[in-house]
Amino acid sequence: MGDINPGSGRFRRAAGYTLLAVSMLAWPATLTLPLFDITLAEGTAIATTIVVTAEILFLVGLALVGREVWQRLTTLLRTQLEELKKPKPRD
Repeated sequence: MGDINPGSGRFRRAAGYTLLAVSMLAWPATLTLPLFDITLAEGTAIATTIVVTAEILFLVGLALVGREVWQRLTTLLRTQLEELKKPKPRD
Protein backbone atom coordinates (compact mmCIF):
# COMPACT_ATOMS: atom_id res chain seq x y z
CA MET A 1 0.00 0.00 0.00
CA GLY A 2 1.09 3.55 -0.65
CA ASP A 3 2.02 6.01 2.01
CA ILE A 4 -0.84 8.35 2.97
CA ASN A 5 0.88 10.41 5.65
CA PRO A 6 0.57 14.20 5.34
CA GLY A 7 4.14 14.57 4.07
CA SER A 8 3.72 12.21 1.13
CA GLY A 9 3.04 13.26 -2.43
CA ARG A 10 0.08 10.91 -2.56
CA PHE A 11 -1.61 12.75 0.31
CA ARG A 12 -0.94 16.09 -1.40
CA ARG A 13 -2.53 14.86 -4.63
CA ALA A 14 -5.55 13.41 -2.81
CA ALA A 15 -6.03 16.68 -0.91
CA GLY A 16 -5.66 18.63 -4.15
CA TYR A 17 -8.24 16.57 -6.01
CA THR A 18 -10.60 16.87 -3.04
CA LEU A 19 -10.26 20.66 -3.07
CA LEU A 20 -10.85 20.73 -6.83
CA ALA A 21 -14.01 18.65 -6.42
CA VAL A 22 -15.31 20.83 -3.59
CA SER A 23 -14.65 23.96 -5.64
CA MET A 24 -16.65 22.50 -8.53
CA LEU A 25 -19.55 21.67 -6.21
CA ALA A 26 -19.61 25.21 -4.85
CA TRP A 27 -20.67 26.71 -8.19
CA PRO A 28 -24.04 24.93 -8.42
CA ALA A 29 -24.67 25.97 -4.82
CA THR A 30 -25.10 29.55 -6.02
CA LEU A 31 -27.98 28.41 -8.23
CA THR A 32 -29.91 27.23 -5.17
CA LEU A 33 -29.88 30.64 -3.48
CA PRO A 34 -33.19 31.83 -5.01
CA LEU A 35 -34.88 28.85 -3.36
CA PHE A 36 -34.21 30.27 0.10
CA ASP A 37 -36.11 33.05 1.82
CA ILE A 38 -33.30 35.62 1.91
CA THR A 39 -33.04 39.23 0.86
CA LEU A 40 -31.30 40.32 -2.31
CA ALA A 41 -28.43 41.81 -0.31
CA GLU A 42 -27.98 38.61 1.68
CA GLY A 43 -28.12 36.51 -1.48
CA THR A 44 -25.54 38.70 -3.16
CA ALA A 45 -23.21 38.47 -0.16
CA ILE A 46 -23.60 34.70 0.06
CA ALA A 47 -23.08 34.21 -3.69
CA THR A 48 -19.97 36.38 -3.64
CA THR A 49 -18.58 34.44 -0.69
CA ILE A 50 -19.28 31.11 -2.40
CA VAL A 51 -17.67 32.20 -5.68
CA VAL A 52 -14.54 33.66 -4.05
CA THR A 53 -14.17 30.61 -1.81
CA ALA A 54 -14.59 28.28 -4.79
CA GLU A 55 -11.88 30.12 -6.72
CA ILE A 56 -9.47 29.99 -3.78
CA LEU A 57 -10.14 26.27 -3.27
CA PHE A 58 -9.61 25.65 -6.99
CA LEU A 59 -6.27 27.45 -7.04
CA VAL A 60 -5.01 25.77 -3.86
CA GLY A 61 -6.16 22.38 -5.15
CA LEU A 62 -4.46 23.01 -8.46
CA ALA A 63 -1.23 23.91 -6.69
CA LEU A 64 -1.42 20.68 -4.70
CA VAL A 65 -2.04 18.34 -7.64
CA GLY A 66 0.84 19.75 -9.62
CA ARG A 67 1.94 21.10 -12.96
CA GLU A 68 0.94 18.01 -14.97
CA VAL A 69 -2.72 18.43 -14.11
CA TRP A 70 -2.57 22.14 -14.96
CA GLN A 71 -1.05 21.32 -18.34
CA ARG A 72 -3.72 18.69 -19.03
CA LEU A 73 -6.47 21.17 -18.11
CA THR A 74 -5.08 23.91 -20.35
CA THR A 75 -4.64 21.45 -23.23
CA LEU A 76 -8.21 20.26 -22.80
CA LEU A 77 -9.55 23.82 -22.71
CA ARG A 78 -7.54 24.83 -25.77
CA THR A 79 -8.81 21.90 -27.80
CA GLN A 80 -12.39 22.60 -26.71
CA LEU A 81 -12.05 26.28 -27.68
CA GLU A 82 -10.61 25.36 -31.07
CA GLU A 83 -13.53 22.97 -31.65
CA LEU A 84 -15.95 25.78 -30.86
CA LYS A 85 -14.18 28.13 -33.29
CA LYS A 86 -14.50 25.70 -36.20
CA PRO A 87 -17.40 26.52 -38.52
CA LYS A 88 -20.19 23.97 -38.34
CA PRO A 89 -21.26 22.34 -41.59
CA ARG A 90 -24.74 23.19 -42.79
CA ASP A 91 -27.20 20.45 -43.57
